[in-house]
Amino acid sequence: PFFFFPANAANKHRHGITSARRYRTEYWRITNRKAICAKLENKIIESLGTKAQIKGDLSKGTITINYFNGEDLDRIFNIIAPNAKL
Repeated sequence: PFFFFPANAANKHRHGITSARRYRTEYWRITNRKAICAKLENKIIESLGTKAQIKGDLSKGTITINYFNGEDLDRIFNIIAPNAKL
């Protein structure tokens, strides 16, 4: 496959990237993390049956869950915390 490298990828040793191989590895590591977050977001959407969004990455971030009325909020709450009482 074709990989895009900056013109000076071989000279990146000053910035912690010593070779084109390491640059490529870092690119795939970041891309894989984004793919994992996207899969997690889709699982949340399927599980809750409503729109949800993950912002951030695997180390930290926020999850936003949308609801559209009181019944929807109650349904989502019961899915997330079934044994909790208000």
